[in-house]
Formats: sequence, C-alpha cells, structure tokens
Amino acid sequence: MAARATSSSMPTASRSASPPGARVPSTATACGGSKLGLACAKNPDAAFGSCSWGKFQVLGLHWSKLRYASPYALAFSTVASEAAHYELLARYIEVFGLTDELRALSRDPDDCRAFAQGYNGPAYAVGGYHQKLARAMQ
Repeated sequence: MAARATSSSMPTASRSASPPGARVPSTATACGGSKLGLACAKNPDAAFGSCSWGKFQVLGLHWSKLRYASPYALAFSTVASEAAHYELLARYIEVFGLTDELRALSRDPDDCRAFAQGYNGPAYAVGGYHQKLARAMQ
C-alpha cells in the first residue's frame, strides 16, 4: 500500500544501493508498478519508502530502523527467498517491540489486539486485523 510519506520524512539513502538495471521487485504490488515508476521519477527514496514490501507488507519507510542499507535493499531483499520475507517480519517484530504481543496471540480476538495495533497501527480495528489474526490461529 502506498503511504503518504514525503521525502522530508525519509532518511536519505544512497541511490547507488539500488543495483544498476535492477527491476522493481514483484513484491511491490501494493504500490502498483506504474505508480511506483512515476513516483521514482520524482523521488526514488520516497517512492520505495512509501510502498509496503513482501509477504507481510512492511513499509519501506522503516528501512533504516530495520537495519537495511537503503529502502531499495529492503525492497530487493524480498525477492531473495521466502526466508527473506520472514527475516523482514522478524526484524519488524524485534525493532518495534512486539515480541510479547506475538507470544500472546490466540484464537481470542482480544488477545490479538496489542499485536494488531503495533503492527497495523491505531486504525487496526477498522480493518479487523485482530479478528483476522485470531482466525488465523485456529
């Protein structure tokens, strides 16, 4: 999903971190290929940071906190292997302090609220993310 990030809110990344001639990862579907291309023409750092990447849709804006060299490195990590998607998720859970919330997940939607809020943000209930997590635990 494209976020409304601006270049002023993004840490600066070296454009050389994007491999020469590299294609946009197919995991960028949340941004849509043509939208990402148009945004890259204006500000590649903000464009890659404004997309959610990988199986677990982690926002590229977090590249520095998640210890990636650039928003491109985060994005391109998601095409390396399926394990890379889980690595990205694990980094997110660790960095944003959601380990206890992950352990508390159960079939009860109320037990899933803290993780859903930490992972999906304050509007998690609108999307029913706590309920989706509870169903996935069954």
